[in-house]
Order: sequence, then C-alpha cells, then structure tokens
Amino acid sequence: MSSFMPDNFLKRGGDHDAILVLLFVPRMISKCDLLITQVREKFEVPEVVQREDVIKTHRTEGYGFASSFIYSLSILQGLLSQYENTLNICGVDLLLKISTLLPEMVVYEKHIDSFIELIRKDQLDESSSVDGLDKAINYFHHLYSVHLASYKLDCTSLMATHTRTLLAICNCLAVDGGALMHAMQPGHETMDISIFLKDLEQINNDVKVATRKIKRRIPADGCANVTPLSFGDQVKARLEESLEMFGKVVKVLRLTSAAAMQLLNVLVDKQGITTQQLEELTLKAFEKVFGKINESGLKHVLHCCGEAGKIVKQVSLSMENGEYDFDGTAEKQPLAPLFVRANAVKAEFADIENLRNILETKEEMIKELKRLHKLKLEELGEQQVRMAVLEKKLETINKESDDRLDKLQQKLDDANMLLKKKEKEHEEACDVLQQDIDSLESEKAELKEKIKAFSMKSMFAGITRTASASSEASPTSATPPSVGVTSRESPMLMEQIESLREALKFSLKENRRLKEEKMKKLLDDLPPLKTFKKTADMDEGSNEHLRKLRKDCDLLLKEIRMLCAAPKLIDISNRKPGVIPRGKDDPFQQIANRNSHLANLKNKADELQVEITHLLAANRPGGQVRTDFGSFPTPAFARLLHEKSKGDSHCVGVISIPCKPGEGYVIPLEVNVQQLNEIHGRFLK
Repeated sequence: MSSFMPDNFLKRGGDHDAILVLLFVPRMISKCDLLITQVREKFEVPEVVQREDVIKTHRTEGYGFASSFIYSLSILQGLLSQYENTLNICGVDLLLKISTLLPEMVVYEKHIDSFIELIRKDQLDESSSVDGLDKAINYFHHLYSVHLASYKLDCTSLMATHTRTLLAICNCLAVDGGALMHAMQPGHETMDISIFLKDLEQINNDVKVATRKIKRRIPADGCANVTPLSFGDQVKARLEESLEMFGKVVKVLRLTSAAAMQLLNVLVDKQGITTQQLEELTLKAFEKVFGKINESGLKHVLHCCGEAGKIVKQVSLSMENGEYDFDGTAEKQPLAPLFVRANAVKAEFADIENLRNILETKEEMIKELKRLHKLKLEELGEQQVRMAVLEKKLETINKESDDRLDKLQQKLDDANMLLKKKEKEHEEACDVLQQDIDSLESEKAELKEKIKAFSMKSMFAGITRTASASSEASPTSATPPSVGVTSRESPMLMEQIESLREALKFSLKENRRLKEEKMKKLLDDLPPLKTFKKTADMDEGSNEHLRKLRKDCDLLLKEIRMLCAAPKLIDISNRKPGVIPRGKDDPFQQIANRNSHLANLKNKADELQVEITHLLAANRPGGQVRTDFGSFPTPAFARLLHEKSKGDSHCVGVISIPCKPGEGYVIPLEVNVQQLNEIHGRFLK
C-alpha cells in the first residue's frame, strides 16, 4: 500500500510513522504477554517455596528471577496499555510528534525480541541480563510523563493494569521472602529478621487477597465500555504510590535473596546462614535502594509495605462498596487521531480530484478563448483599416472646426468685453439711484419729525383751548383740566394731519414716477442685448424624445433624492446567536443589493447624459459627425458643452446650520427656479 501513497506519506514523523506507532504499542503488549506466559511455563514458580528448593536444588534462584522478570514485564505492559489508551484519544499533532520517536522505540523492541529468542532456544535463566528491559521501562516511563501525562486514562484499564502488577509483586515477595526464610539456620524464629519476614508474609497475603477482590470487581472486557469504572486523580496517585513503595521493597528482597543464595552456595555444611549475616545483607540492599536514613531498615521496609497494603485495602473496600462503579453519565469519547487524520487525507484527495476537474475545465475554456481571440484579432485588423480612413476624415473636420471655433471665440471675447462695459454702466446707474433713494429716505425721516413736532404743538394748543373754555363755562368748579385729551377732540388737528398725509402720498408717488422715468431713460440709453435665434426647429420626433428624456430625468432625480432623504440601514435584527444568516437576512447580501442599486442609478445617469448630448448635437449645426457606423458629437461641441455645464451653476444663497467648531463641511445643492422659490417660501414661513 505504501507504493500507492505519495512521497510525503513516508516522510519522517508523517502518517506512515504514526500508523507504525499505533501498531507498535499493541505488538509490544502482545510480546510481553507471550514472554510472561512462556516464563511461567518454563520455570513453573510454586506458590509456596520448599526448603529443599533453597538448600539442595537451588531452584529458588530461577524462581526469583522468573518472578522479578514477570514483575518487570507487567510494569512495561501497564505502561504500554496507558500508551494505547492515550494515543486513541490524543490530538493528531501529538500523535505525529510521538511518531518521530519511532526509531528510538524500535531499539527497545529489539530487547524484547532478544528475550523471546532466548526463550525459543531455551537459554533464558537467572544468569541472563535484564538491563535492556529496565532501560525500556525507564524510557517509556519518561516519555509518558513528558508527553502523555496530561490526558485522562481509562479507569477500568488502569485498574486492571495495577491489579496485574500487584499480583506480580505479591509473587515476588512470596518467592524471595520464602527463600530468605528457608535460607536461615533453624531455631532462629524469634530473631528480628525472622519476625520481619513473617510480618512481611502476612502483609503480602493480605495484599494478595485484597488484590483478588479488586480483580473480581473489575468489569469484564465485554462490559468495560458499558459499565466502566470511574475514579479521580487522587485514587490514581495513591495506586501509583503503592506500586512505587512495593517496587522498592521488591528490589530490597531481590538483592537480599540474590546475595543470600550466593553466600549459601559457598557454605560447606548447607545448614543455612545465620540471622546476623542475613540482617547485614538486608541492610546493604536497603541502603542501595532507599539510601541512608535514621530509621531502622527493617522497620522502614515494613512501614512501606504496611502503607502500601493500606492503600490497596482501601481501594478494595471502595470497590466492594461500589464507589468506583459506573454512575450512568457516559462521557463522549473523542474520535481517534488516526481516523481524524484519515478523514483529513480523504478530504485532501477529494479536493485534489476537484482541482483536477477544474483544471481540465479551465484548459477547455483557454482553448475556446484562444479561438475567440484569433477571431477578434482578425476583426480588429479590419476595424483598424476603417479607423485609419475615419481618422483622416476626422482630422479634416477638426481643422475646419478649429477655425470656426477661433472665430466664435473671438466673437465671444468681444461680447464679454461689451457685457462688462454694460455691467459697469449699470452699476453706476444703480449707485446714482441708490443715492437718490437715500436722500429721499432722509427727507422722509425729516418730514416725520416735523409732523410729530407739529402734532405735539397742536395737541397742547387744543388742550389749552379746552381748559380755558371749561373754566369760562363753570367758574365755580375747581376740577383740573383733563390730561387724557386725544386727537379726536381737535378737528383742526385732524384736518392738518390728513393734509400732511395727502401731501406725503403725493410726494412719494411723484418720487416713484421720477425714478421710473430716470431708470427708463438709462435703460433706453443702453445698447440692445444680442440674442441668439434658433437656427432650426426640432421636428416632432425630437420633441417627443426631449419630453421622454425630461420625464426620465425627473424620475431619476426623484429616486436619488428619496435614496438620500431616507437611507436604509442594514437589518441585523433577525439574526440568531451562533447562526449565520442566509438569503435576504444576510448583511453581506443586503450590502451587495444596495451597491448594485447605486451602480444601476449611476448607469442610468450616464445613459441619460449621453442621450441628452446626442440630442443637443443632433439639433445644432456642426455639432454632430455622421459616419457609416454611427453618429457622435464633434470635439469642439463636446468641449463647449462641457464648459457650459461647468459655468451654468451660480451660488444664489448660503444656508448655515450651527455645529461644533471644526466639524462643519460644505454640501453643494443644485436646484431649479421652482425649487429655489419653494425653499425661499419655507424660510419666510
């Protein structure tokens, strides 16, 4: 299958190495199972060691080696089981990272293969070196603590692995402890070392019973996924602590047993070694494993065994009480990284196939485009020939147009000079009229003051006459004259006021008449304005076209003003959290529709401008050039129309709206006469 895969599949740390790692772990577990089975069949370790096996046949050396070898294989098998569980739930990146270490792992597999070869040749015995197995255990333990310790393990598999390791530890303690018990000379049952070995045997039996209880409570392989065990990291840490303490005790007894067997082999009487010698050997082994401590070595070993045994008993009691049983809340297992990577590779292959199809389609399109390009080049050659002829004609017409334009420009300059002269004369006439108006206004104000003064004098005179008349009519009355006399009580005063009003009206009327005559005289003195007559009348079709263009302009202007006056915001009110809007509720679709609408309006405006230009050019002599393939305005007329459109706009007023300093800006607004009158009326209201 590798020959069918691409080159990057076989690169270092790639998918090929990841698959080999996933195959390597169960293969190593199977080899460890095979070794454990073959070693048990070869050495046939008994549950109880006999004295003859220690003193005479020396089979206990093989029993101790087999028990210790099975214990090491159990530890390695437990580590590899943790690898197998973790590599099925970890991420793809971690799996590829572990796959880069495959060459190092294969080295330790060769050590296991060497033990299998020794078993096959029947050469595995107590003299065989197990350093390769110890190195493999240390390597995989270090690798697991660095890369995989953060992942949660399967509690059922972890408990089964620890149970298997605990039973192997119990077998080691039983074999080495029994060998040391029978290696002593008889009659020393009351000595410390003898009591130590008996206590150790009792703890070992209790641990074995508790371990078997735990093993019976572990779900079978078929029920492990249905009713798995569940416990926290604290229980896992305590189990690992118990295995660590038991492992140190096993090392102490293994070293002591090996040294005792060597000493027993050199004895002549074959009665056994003394308790003092056995204690010395035990203390030397203790110092190698634990180092030097203040506490007695035998007591410390018993303390470690007791603490580890308590942990195992507590776990056994918790298992019997159902504390670690399945609570019904099944956790969703993530997809294995192998299948994740396989799905990604399948998707890549599918994308490659799609790209291949797209490339084939593009190649067909390129061929078609090349064929069309060739046809267009041929058409372009024909058009270039026609264009050369038309350019020659156009050059002749341009020369004639330039000559006419120069003449018209000269006439326009003369008209501008004359207009400026007339404007200056008009301004001077307006200044004279303004001075007359100011003098009349001042005369009007003086007349008002005189009327007011005259009215006050007449009022006081009337009041005086009224007071004297009333005193003559009633000389005995002491009532003072009334101060609240109005102009109605004086007919003479009213007549005078009315006369003054009539005189003022006549003066104003005469003033206006004089101004009108003077203005009319000034206007008559001005030279007549030059007017341009229409050179040709539009036919009925052009008038109809003009009405249609005016109607289209009004509709387009109305639509643009409605769009400016009532802008439509993007509607995001129908969105739901976590859901991408589709269809008409999609904001990007709304923005695209608005931009499309604006582009359509711009296209309509450009089309109307082109139609108006063509209509103006068609109804103006010399403004249009007719050719075989179409008609278009002359450059002179287009330039004149452009300059005229630029100069048509004049500023007639400014509307200021208060705002913060520095934030204002100018908005030019082009309006017609009707709209200007409407704005002016609104402000007057």
